[in-house]
Amino acid sequence: MNSITILKPYTFYLLAGLLCFTSCKKEYETAPTPYNELISFKVPYLDGKDTLIGIIEGDNISIWWPTLAEYPLPAEVKPVVDISRNAQVSPASEAAVELKDGMSYTVTAQDGSSRTYTIRLTAELPPPPAFTQEYAQQVEVGDMIRLHLANVVGNDEIFLQSEDNTEYPLLLQSQRVSTYTNYILDQPDGSGIQVGEYYVKIKNKYHTVRSEGKFITVKDEPARPYLLFNHTDTIRAKRGDILSFPVRHLSPSLTMYGLSVSYKVNNSDRELYFPYVGTNDTYTEYRVQVPATAPIGTVSDVTNYTNIDFEKPDGEYAWTVAPYNRYPIKIVE
Repeated sequence: MNSITILKPYTFYLLAGLLCFTSCKKEYETAPTPYNELISFKVPYLDGKDTLIGIIEGDNISIWWPTLAEYPLPAEVKPVVDISRNAQVSPASEAAVELKDGMSYTVTAQDGSSRTYTIRLTAELPPPPAFTQEYAQQVEVGDMIRLHLANVVGNDEIFLQSEDNTEYPLLLQSQRVSTYTNYILDQPDGSGIQVGEYYVKIKNKYHTVRSEGKFITVKDEPARPYLLFNHTDTIRAKRGDILSFPVRHLSPSLTMYGLSVSYKVNNSDRELYFPYVGTNDTYTEYRVQVPATAPIGTVSDVTNYTNIDFEKPDGEYAWTVAPYNRYPIKIVE
């Protein structure tokens, strides 16, 4: 299965031979959201054949356009701007603008608060990526690794590289956070990575850099399961609904518990837990139920972790995080 499915409780329990949970009587109200972040800034050019990606640092959006001589900056471009949920941006995403140093974009949150981001445009090549730390990490396939990087340009590809130069691309777990980026230790197609010790290699359109040492070790242990969110719109679910997500590396030897998502109330982090209710015959679906007490209007925070937790055959408790997806889960009436 390669998409998100919402089953009504009676449908699922007819299939599973179980009873529905009762709905909750208490309702909740949610205040206007205060989020005014600019998450990503991309400039398609060459008729869509290439894209320049702005680096967002504080209130600045740094853009390198090193091909000015070969491909002059057009009179107008249509940047694709990704912002916080419920917010608005001016100029609008994909609006035609004259891209120039010093121009600005303003993101306004639902509660009226705003933040202005300024374009820093240069014709020079960006500096090469760098590893600010290379600390040893020993993990199973499906687990998360953290890479401390500098000078990434936003369209960087990350690989594990073996001594014989075999390369394994990694799956992005999160948007870049401060000085580090999280990745799932697996290939984008879910085909796994051989046991061994690896360098980390970074490639972008300007530079290729490899770590000085082999600091990532893939352990000789069964892969950990993780959800693969591939939905292309907000998931709207009601209390008691069964949500079925694609999952990789799920095994009958594991005891699954459920899914945790974060959300905010008055800028404070809260957690909403969806208990696990089953899978399919091929172990490629992960089914959870929206709790009867889920606050109406809750929207998951996609910038925070989304976890599933489980118990290994030896009794060890473990959890994994899902790769980044910009579309949240929303609890509706």
